[in-house]
Amino acid sequence: MDSKLETEELTDEEIWTRVECKKKLYEIESYKTRDLKQRSRCKWAIEGDENSKDKFKDDWQVRPKLDSDLGSKLTDSEAASLVGRFSTTEIKEAIFLCGDDRAPGPNGFNFRFIKKYWEKFEGYFQRIFNRFFDCGVISRGCGSSFITLVPKVKDPGSLDDYRPITLVEIINKVISKVLILDGPLILNEAVSRARKEKIKMFILKVDFNKAYDNVNWEFLINTMEKLGFLTRWCNWVHGILSSARASVLVNGAPTFEFQCHKGMRQGDPLSPFLFLLVMEVLSVLMNKACEVGAVRGLQLPNQGGLGLTKLKDTNIALLSKWMWRYRNEQGALWKRIIDSIHDTKRCWEPLPINSGVSGVWKTIVGCINKVKVGDKLFGGCFKGIYGAEDNIRFWLDIWTCDQPLKLEFPRLFKLEKKKKCYVKDRFGASTKVFGSECLWNRAPVTVEEIEEWETLKRLLEGIILKQQKNSWKWFGSKDGEFSVKGVKEFLRSEMVQNLKCDFKWSKWVMKKCNVLMWRISMNRVPTLLALKDRNCHFGSFACGLCQEADESIEVVFMRHGDGYLVSD
Repeated sequence: MDSKLETEELTDEEIWTRVECKKKLYEIESYKTRDLKQRSRCKWAIEGDENSKDKFKDDWQVRPKLDSDLGSKLTDSEAASLVGRFSTTEIKEAIFLCGDDRAPGPNGFNFRFIKKYWEKFEGYFQRIFNRFFDCGVISRGCGSSFITLVPKVKDPGSLDDYRPITLVEIINKVISKVLILDGPLILNEAVSRARKEKIKMFILKVDFNKAYDNVNWEFLINTMEKLGFLTRWCNWVHGILSSARASVLVNGAPTFEFQCHKGMRQGDPLSPFLFLLVMEVLSVLMNKACEVGAVRGLQLPNQGGLGLTKLKDTNIALLSKWMWRYRNEQGALWKRIIDSIHDTKRCWEPLPINSGVSGVWKTIVGCINKVKVGDKLFGGCFKGIYGAEDNIRFWLDIWTCDQPLKLEFPRLFKLEKKKKCYVKDRFGASTKVFGSECLWNRAPVTVEEIEEWETLKRLLEGIILKQQKNSWKWFGSKDGEFSVKGVKEFLRSEMVQNLKCDFKWSKWVMKKCNVLMWRISMNRVPTLLALKDRNCHFGSFACGLCQEADESIEVVFMRHGDGYLVSD
């Protein structure tokens, strides 16, 4: 009938017959499909399939090894520093950095229990690490873990909608912590620059689906050897990997335990770093492809050498880490990319920002620059410790005052010929003293300019550059060491910071409430301390509500809570 239909029209009876025949054929095919599907389920239940059968075993016992070096390699001193004896201090630090509710083992004990009774566990952990140092082996019980499925989406409908996460036991996690990404930022800034300058580019996004679960351990160890890691370190890593045993949680109950023979465990702190070593091989292959002209990367100029108030403080603390890293990671690729895009000729800010280019970095810097601690910028807590190197800028960076010298001495900054000069450029090459190395467009002549010049000389009088490396310190803590936790604690202690915010008028709040909040944000509430600044004295300045602290905005509106905001 189909052949006849190609040459002539069918009658009504022939059309009906053709339709019924097609229905019958579809019904037969449907029965056949369902039968094959049922048979496949029976076979899968007995034998499994290619994805589930021996999932944790490596089909290839012998993998190709690397014959050539990877280019970058650890120095002898760097490799030796990785294999020193484990001290009690670093073991304790690794444990106390972990969340309290993390890594409950089969016995149910988590890190909160270990921290609380650390004095009793200290010797026990030290003996475990000493044995691991000598033998590179973790006992069988300490390597056990659970595998659970975490949904990727709100309503998962298949196995692809779940992510397998390994719940690693305490001992294994602590060892990984003791042994221990800029990527999204680099990609975002590179794409922003390409769009701004209309550069044609091709972005290769590599899909690492299931790659974590299929890393060959021998290949990983061979890669580490090529990168210069010592044999002891490689044995330690192999000991951690080979100790991996797991059982799957099904409806909250664990199945039988089995040995893992390949792959990285998602949930082990060491896994991301080991996976990066494996990806170094792919990076080398891509670089070689660039060298032979098969592909050409985006060229970047060589620039040398991250209640509601608590959430806000956390965000600021995470963003400030990028500021700290920018100051300290001088040769990092991501910093060179930021400088090449944002550090323009007329950019005279402590953190470079190009207003004509959108991107993550512009947002990060914008958020940090808005934060104030009292009347000073939050960035003033990061100060350069000057030496004889050229990575602290004289006018633009904060190194001797609480703000850049360009803000302290604006008239002199206008006269400066080389506005991005470094500290060592303005001190004598032999004397290491300030005063004789300044380069002006013209000499200071006005009264204001001469006054600023004399003040600057008095400020820098007595400063002598030492033959030491430049460094940066975080002055929000006593030891000068930066940490996200330290920034959060610092911001919470500086209560006035929360009042120095951008005020936005709210239409759904009464006008008098808006006016009050505006006066608070502008520090225009007549508290006793505010009146004292206006030369109004009343004897005692103690708060009338608590008699414990001086009456200020933060004491009245933040210490005493909402119950005290009713005025007579």
